[in-house]
Amino acid sequence: MATKSVARKDPDISPVRQALTRVAQNFQVSLAPFPDEAAALAFKEDATQFLANGTIATGERHQTALQLLRDGKRLKRSIDEHWMKVKRWLEDRKKDIGTIASMDLQVVDPCLAGLNAAILSYEEAERARVTREVEIERRRQEEEARTKRDAELAKMEKDALAAEQQSEQLSDRERAFAQAVYQGISPEAAAKRAGYKDPQAHAARLLNTPKIAAVIEGMQQAKALRDQAAAVKEKPIEIREPEVQANLGKVAGVRTQTSWTAECFDFDLFIDKFVAGEVDRQTFRTLVMPHAVAGNEMARALHEKLERIRGWRHVKKGPKAG
Repeated sequence: MATKSVARKDPDISPVRQALTRVAQNFQVSLAPFPDEAAALAFKEDATQFLANGTIATGERHQTALQLLRDGKRLKRSIDEHWMKVKRWLEDRKKDIGTIASMDLQVVDPCLAGLNAAILSYEEAERARVTREVEIERRRQEEEARTKRDAELAKMEKDALAAEQQSEQLSDRERAFAQAVYQGISPEAAAKRAGYKDPQAHAARLLNTPKIAAVIEGMQQAKALRDQAAAVKEKPIEIREPEVQANLGKVAGVRTQTSWTAECFDFDLFIDKFVAGEVDRQTFRTLVMPHAVAGNEMARALHEKLERIRGWRHVKKGPKAG
């Protein structure tokens, strides 16, 4: 089928060009060194010499250390202020470039969002279709296997009844004898139970009678068939796992995937389940990490008393001169 030609309209990129021109004009910055570098070097020399003379052991050296600390902090503040101007300029240019990039991305991003939404909708529908068809095929196979099994069970029962019907050609005493022998009673005892006056004499004769032997064999066959049927009933129905392919396209360099994120919707419930032993320790440790910011706030409020909380302790730093 011929594809209809659509005239393309170039996007309005003049705002981007204007922004680029404006940023290029402002892309100048003075990277002059720190103007009071000599003072910084002098401070370094004095502080290094002071520290080389050992620890503070007198009030006079303590006074000198405080003065050096004050001078150093002033220098540090001046250095920070000097380079902060450069940092702010860079941040401004970074924002300008980010704005320009956003303007360019606005040409593409809405289309990408629409394509992603359409692809996701189709793939979800296709996966749902595959799931439905797999379930339909699984049920069809199960029904077919169940029908086949029921037919097999019905045939076994029919064969068992046919084997048992051979006893109808016997007399009552012969049937009683055959039933007793089938149950495992000795031939002589079986003949006695059946009512024969001379059990010993009749036992051998009855066993050698073809129709009685056939009836006993038929009873055994019927039992074997019913045992086999019971085993078939207990065996779960087995089917071949249905294979239904999703109708998804493939393009080199493009793949879709589902991302998963976690959300704790009830933290108290989670804690209760851990206390009750329903959440293992490793999972708890993975999902619950100590909150450093909150811990530090408690340490500043409680000091040494923080150790009243089991598993926590305070860490004392300083004092820090300022």
